[in-house]
Amino acid sequence: MSKSKSKKKTDTSPKAPEAPAPEATAAEAASEAPPEENARPRKERVLHTRVPAVLDQELRRLANSLRVPVSNVVRALLEDALHTVDDFGRKRSAKTPPAAPLAGVVGYQRLMLAREERCVLSDRVLAVGEEAWLGIRDGPGPRVIVAPECLPVSIRNPQGDSQ
Repeated sequence: MSKSKSKKKTDTSPKAPEAPAPEATAAEAASEAPPEENARPRKERVLHTRVPAVLDQELRRLANSLRVPVSNVVRALLEDALHTVDDFGRKRSAKTPPAAPLAGVVGYQRLMLAREERCVLSDRVLAVGEEAWLGIRDGPGPRVIVAPECLPVSIRNPQGDSQ
């Protein structure tokens, strides 16, 4: 084997510096400019998915009736679905005021405590052996234990003692 075959012929003639391609210049300028100043919109991504035949027929029927491409219908439906989920999430995560502790209570039963409990209204610790009142609900809900001094006035006798 000769070395001349393995060597590549190089052009040694002087060349003018190449100007960058117009696309490269625009891309560089876009990457340097703040996002809100970019003149070119970002390219949209393509999402491939499999759908049942019935859904495909419905999407095509809707697109034909609106005289728009199926991809526009799918995009609009996805955007609407995401906005709905976002709104629902925001509403659900918003702080809701706690329910009134006596909501749903239809009556009270006097009891002697066998263990330490807290009054749901005053947050006072009620000791073992102390008298308290159990709120009876008409449906599900948290247990309601009330100290005698926190009972509604209509349940207490005029002297302020529990009945």
